Amino acid sequence: FQEATDDYLHQQGSPHLRSIETAVDESLPHLAAFTDGSCPNNRTVSATNPAGWGYAFHISNEDIWTDAYGGVFTDPNNPQYGGAEVGSNNTGELQALIELFDHLIRAPPRIPILVRTDSQYCMDILQGISHPTTHVHLVTLLTSDWEVLK
Repeated sequence: FQEATDDYLHQQGSPHLRSIETAVDESLPHLAAFTDGSCPNNRTVSATNPAGWGYAFHISNEDIWTDAYGGVFTDPNNPQYGGAEVGSNNTGELQALIELFDHLIRAPPRIPILVRTDSQYCMDILQGISHPTTHVHLVTLLTSDWEVLK
């Protein structure tokens, strides 16, 4: 099912999946990764507003997937705190990429990586188009990890 969904979205040129690195030859083996963040109540963001993140990846010619997901924690005393000050869709999107990048830094693949996200906010940050003044700690972590992986 996942492969069929990926193929369909790729064939349709879905605007909802954006590639961070487009120089990967998708006909060759590569690690295909997908990230997303979520927030059920994104209109009233606060430190107590719930938000979450997730990622999944696989080697392009294999059906074995690796995934992870979790909450966006805003309490600095929580061991899973990543630096978010509020729970929002943007903090979920940032945290998803940070978690994926951290995983890939700890266990670097020996093949090219293709990352897809539906977050224009994160894409603009990674491409240097945007320099947000909010979520500074998360943005700093994201860009630092990105520099290591590039």
